[in-house]
Amino acid sequence: YASVTPSLLDSNFIQGDVTHAVFLATGEKEAKDPEALGLKVDWQKDSSGVVEIGDDGSILAKKAGSTTLKGYIMPQDTDYVLSENGVSMHVDNYVTMPKEAIKEVSLKVTVKAKAPAKKISISSAKIAKISAKTYTGKAIKPSVSVTYKGIKLKKNKDYTVSYKANKAIGTAIATVKGKGIYTGTKKATFKIIPGKVSVSKISKSRKLSWKKVKGAGGYEV
Repeated sequence: YASVTPSLLDSNFIQGDVTHAVFLATGEKEAKDPEALGLKVDWQKDSSGVVEIGDDGSILAKKAGSTTLKGYIMPQDTDYVLSENGVSMHVDNYVTMPKEAIKEVSLKVTVKAKAPAKKISISSAKIAKISAKTYTGKAIKPSVSVTYKGIKLKKNKDYTVSYKANKAIGTAIATVKGKGIYTGTKKATFKIIPGKVSVSKISKSRKLSWKKVKGAGGYEV
C-alpha cells in the first residue's frame, strides 16, 4: 500500500511497498528488493489516470485518487508479451510459457491531494513607516514596504494597496490587502503637508511677498 502526493513524481516513493508486494507474491523468507532477488516487476498500464507507468517501469503519481496496479514478476533479463494463449516470454528468442509460470503481483496506491497552503493574516505583517509627503493637488500614492517575519512581501503577488484621503493636506490612509496565501487587511497612515514657503522679495518698507503654496490655509511670519 502506497500513499503519496502528486508533487512526488518519482517511483522511489513506493519502492518499499513494491518490495513488500514482491515478498508476498514470491513467498521469500524475508523482504528484499526485487533486484536483489534477480527479479523485476513489469506493471500493467493503469487506466484510472491516478498513476502512470513509465517506459522504465517507474510509477508516477498523476492525480489524487486510488487504484490497484497489476504486474508480473520475472527474471530481470526477461521480457514478455501477453497473448490469447498465455504469456510469451523471451530472452534471446520468444519462448511460450503458460501464464501460471509467471507470478502476478498487485499494489494498491492512494495518491493524496496536496494540502492547500495555510492562510496567513496580513495583519501579522509589518508595514514600514511612510514618510510625510508634500501637497501637490493630486492624489499621492507612495510605495509601501510590507514584511512578514523578516521576509519582504511582493506587491500584486502577496498584497495590493489602495489609498484614501490622499489628496488634501492632512492624514492619508494606505490599506494593504492580502493576496494569495495572505488574507485580510492592514492600514497605515501618512501625512500630506504644505510645501515650504520661499520669500521672493523684501521691499524697503519691509513688505513681504511670496508665492502662493497649494493647499496652504495661511502663512506664519
